[in-house]
Amino acid sequence: MDTFKSFRFITPRIQYALDHSTKLNEHVEELMELSLKHPFGLVIGARGVLQTCTALIEMIQAKNVLDIGLFTGVSALTWALAIPADGKVISMDVREDEYNSFGKKIIEKSGVAHKIDVRIQPAMQTLHDLIGSGQSEAFDFAFIDANKSDYPNYYLLCLQLVRPGGVIAVDNAFFGESVLKNEKDECGTAIDKLNKMASTNPRIQSVLLPIEDGLHIIVKKVDKK
Repeated sequence: MDTFKSFRFITPRIQYALDHSTKLNEHVEELMELSLKHPFGLVIGARGVLQTCTALIEMIQAKNVLDIGLFTGVSALTWALAIPADGKVISMDVREDEYNSFGKKIIEKSGVAHKIDVRIQPAMQTLHDLIGSGQSEAFDFAFIDANKSDYPNYYLLCLQLVRPGGVIAVDNAFFGESVLKNEKDECGTAIDKLNKMASTNPRIQSVLLPIEDGLHIIVKKVDKK
């Protein structure tokens, strides 16, 4: 499904959009290029996704961020660079081998390693732990880019953890073209379920953008009573 990202599939139109958007930090670019040498490097967030989410973080003045899917640390580093000095990114995954091998040195060099809190266990457990410790509505932004079959569960838990006015960004919201198929596999079914849940929830303002492999922006509405 990663062939739908601009790392491999790029048109003059997409290139123009990337060229005329604020460039990513040099440390992010360094880690991105290094990560692409990994056999599964194409799973990292593409430039268009990272640029869009960085703009959203700036827009809502996010300070506390959930990062579901650590891998080499590209997204965690991007968010850490965008939030204030006292902000925090909680990045979660079931393994840290790639982070230790690829990302850790570059992130330490970037000067924002202190903002990243890595939690190595199933993301579902980390999200439940945060809710259990009284951190509901304590986060401003959440990025979902991990186990696709758990996408609906990640979304529901993030909805509890993100504050009103906060944003949940879901990467790979198309997952190639799997969400368009009549007969979907497990991942396509789960992502399609999340997309439907978000777009029909009256507590949510959502827009599914045709950026890279699909980026679903989900805003938790503020109570206007």
